Amino acid sequence: MERTSRRVDEDFAVFVGAHQHTLQRAAYLLCGDRDLARDLTQEALTRTAKRWPRVRDGLPLAYARRILYTANVDRWRRTGSEVLTDVLPERSSTDHERWVTSIAVRDALQQLPPRARAVIVLRYFEDLDVATTAQTLGISDGTVKSQTSDGIRRLRELLTEVSTDA
Repeated sequence: MERTSRRVDEDFAVFVGAHQHTLQRAAYLLCGDRDLARDLTQEALTRTAKRWPRVRDGLPLAYARRILYTANVDRWRRTGSEVLTDVLPERSSTDHERWVTSIAVRDALQQLPPRARAVIVLRYFEDLDVATTAQTLGISDGTVKSQTSDGIRRLRELLTEVSTDA
């Protein structure tokens, strides 16, 4: 019994090592806060660990992603939308263009509704197909397509506003 338990622990440790950074990046894109992203990732991994014997032979990354996105939506529902400020963080003197683009994209993502944001992150930052995105979020393929279309249209509007304001 101890051998089996040790193997399960080792399997989960390998899974965490392989996917923790991917989950944390996705969490950061969803919430826009590094500390909160770490918390969301930890919650997703903790819940996955509790179910590890059941999910390890299936699609454990999809299971962890789904927990990540639902935990973020739950958090958003509890706290409401975030308060935007007029104060930007200090600009780095190096790689200015990349920084501006990165901040603009993150700010634009934060203005999307939670489901549209999750779909955009899964489709374009995680590079998942429509079916996998639908399965991860527990929604239909058609909903993924419409949320993607609406989200991309809104991102274009927001990013066009940023580029004309600059």
